[in-house]
Amino acid sequence: MKFDGFVKSPKVVTPAEAGVQKSLLGLDSRLRGNDRKGHFLTSCETSNFHLPNTSLKMMNRFLLLCTCVMLLLASGCAGSAPLMSPVLKRSDPVSDIIKDYQSLTITKPEPVNSRVRLVAGDAFTLLPRETRTKEILRYKIGDEPAVAGGKYHNIAASSGYLYLSVEPSQEVKSLKPMDVEILVWKRADWLQIAAFFEAMKKDHPNSPSVAVAYHEANLRYEADAASRKTSERIEEARKQWEEEKEKTAVLSKQLEDKEKRERALMGRLAEGAKVPPVILVVSPRDGWETEANVLVLSGVIQDDQGLEALEISVNDEKLKTYWTGMDPSSGQETAKRLEFQERIPLRKGENQIKINAVDVEGFFAEKIITVRGVEKKRNVWAVVIGVNSYPHVRRLKYAVNDAMAFCNHLVEYNQVPKENVILLLDEEANLTRLRSALGVYLKNKASKDDMVIVYFAGHGATEREATSPDGDGLEKYLLPYDVDPKELYATAMPMEEISRLFSRIRSDRLVFIVDTCYSGASGGRTISVADLRAGISDGFLDRITGGKGKIILTASGANEVSAENDELQHGIFTYFLIKGLQGLADTDSDGLITVDEVYTYVSKQVPQATNQEQHPVKKGIVEGPLVLSIVR
Repeated sequence: MKFDGFVKSPKVVTPAEAGVQKSLLGLDSRLRGNDRKGHFLTSCETSNFHLPNTSLKMMNRFLLLCTCVMLLLASGCAGSAPLMSPVLKRSDPVSDIIKDYQSLTITKPEPVNSRVRLVAGDAFTLLPRETRTKEILRYKIGDEPAVAGGKYHNIAASSGYLYLSVEPSQEVKSLKPMDVEILVWKRADWLQIAAFFEAMKKDHPNSPSVAVAYHEANLRYEADAASRKTSERIEEARKQWEEEKEKTAVLSKQLEDKEKRERALMGRLAEGAKVPPVILVVSPRDGWETEANVLVLSGVIQDDQGLEALEISVNDEKLKTYWTGMDPSSGQETAKRLEFQERIPLRKGENQIKINAVDVEGFFAEKIITVRGVEKKRNVWAVVIGVNSYPHVRRLKYAVNDAMAFCNHLVEYNQVPKENVILLLDEEANLTRLRSALGVYLKNKASKDDMVIVYFAGHGATEREATSPDGDGLEKYLLPYDVDPKELYATAMPMEEISRLFSRIRSDRLVFIVDTCYSGASGGRTISVADLRAGISDGFLDRITGGKGKIILTASGANEVSAENDELQHGIFTYFLIKGLQGLADTDSDGLITVDEVYTYVSKQVPQATNQEQHPVKKGIVEGPLVLSIVR
C-alpha cells in the first residue's frame, strides 16, 4: 500500500535491522515535508463508514481533547525521548552501511541523551530537518565538553552516549523545536556515504540538509583520497630517503677511509716533503671490454725513495705480491723502478683490478682500473678459396691444402659455425661462384657488428692498363679456376671489382687474407705475362681497404714471390699464419690473437724461412684491437 511515495515492506528482517529501517523511513517521510498526520499512518487501511452529525461533533470534541493531552505530554518529554517513525520504507533497499539510526526533537538548550552509543572512531552524521543560521547545534559524547556541530559529518573522539543541545543566538527570544536525524555508519567510507546521500537527493531534491550532507561527504572523500596520496608520497619519499641514507653511509665510510689514508700521507709528507710511488698502467685501459676470460696486466711503478712492495688484486681477491725491498746490511740499493706483467683471470661482467704500491718510507699509492668481460656477440662469416688444378695455367701444389687448413682452423679450432663458412676448392672456385660468394652471400649475411674473413690461395696476375689508378699502368687480378690468361679482363677478378664487392658488405670488421703474388716470377703463385717488366705498385691494397674497418694481409710485397714449400706441403705464408693464430703469435699471453699480433709474427717468420725474399704486407685501419683467433 502506498503513502506519499512510500510503500509498505513485505520483507522479513531481524529486530535490529527493523529498528534502523523503521527510523530511516521516518527520516525519509519527514524530509519529504509531509505533515505530521502523514507520519503516523500505519500499514492498515481505514474503513469508510457514516456517523450522524451529533455523534460526529462529539467525536471531534473527543479528538480535540486527546490532541491537547498529547501536545502537553510531548512538550514535557520531547527533550528526553526520540520520536517514533511509521512502519514504512522507501521503494529502494535500505543501505547496509548504516550501523545505527535515531530521530530526536530538541526543545530546550540543555543536552538531551539521544540513546545512541558511540565508540571512538565511529563516523556519524547529524542531519537537521531545517537549516537554521541563528541556532547552533552542539553535541558531546559521554562526559566530554560540548562541541559545536558546524558540520553534518563527524568522527567520535571518545566512547559514550551522544548528547545533543541547541544554543540559540541572542536575537532568538524563544527556542523553536529542532528535529535532528542521527546516522551512525559502520565505517568511515565517505565514498559510500556520499553515494547514500546522492540517492537521497534524487528522492528529496528540495531538501537543503540532504544536499549539504552530500556535498560534505564528497569533500571528506576527496580530502581522504588526497591524504592517502600524500601518505603514499611521504612513504615513497621516506624509502628514497632511507636508500639515500644508506648510500650516504657507504660514501661517508669510503670518505672516512680515504681521509685516514690522506691524513697518514700528509703526515709523512710533512716530515720530509716526499711523494708516494707513481703507478702507470700500460695495458689494459680503464673501462676496456673483452670477450676473453684472461688478460695481461702490464705497467711500471716508480718511486724516488725506493720501492718496498707491490700488490695486485682482482675483485677484492689478492692475486700476487711483489717484494722489492732490500736488506740495508746487504749494501744493495733499493729498487726505485719496477716493471710488472701479470695474467689476470676475468669473470663475465665488471672486474675491478687494484694495484697497491708502498715505498721504503711507508708511502702508499693505489690504482684501480675496471675491465668488463662480455659475451661474444658477433657472428663470423667466411669465404675460403683454394685453387691448384688450373686447366689453362700452371698448376699449384698446395693452395688447396692451405685453404682446407685455414677452413679447419676457423671451424674446428675457433668454433665458427660450419654453415657460416663457404669453402670453394678447384673447379668450385670458378668466376661465377666467386662473385656470388663475395657479392651476394656475404652482403646478405653479414651485419654491421659481424666479422667477415675472406681467404684466397691461388694465382695472381697483372695486365697492362693505362688508366690504372695505382700509377704503374697495371691492373691486378685474382685468378679463378676457369681463367683464360689471354682474356684476363673477361675471365679473372680485378682488384677494382674486389674493392667494389667489399664496399657492398655492411660489416665494420673485414679481413682479406691473400696467399698469392703478382710479379710474374717463376716458382711463385703468379703467372708471367709477355713483355711485362715494370715494377708493381701496392696502391691497389689501399684501394681495397679504403675507409675504416677493412684489413688486408698479403703473403708478399707487390714485386715479390709467394712461395710454396714441399717439406711443409703448404704455402710458407699460410703455414706460419696458422701457427700464429693457434697461439705462437700471442705475445701478451691474453689468449687472444689480434691481426696486429699475427702480422708481427709472420713478418718475422716468413722472411727467415725464405732467405728474406718474401715479406708479408698489412694495410687498412680498424678501431680497437681486431681479434682474429682465440687460443684454446
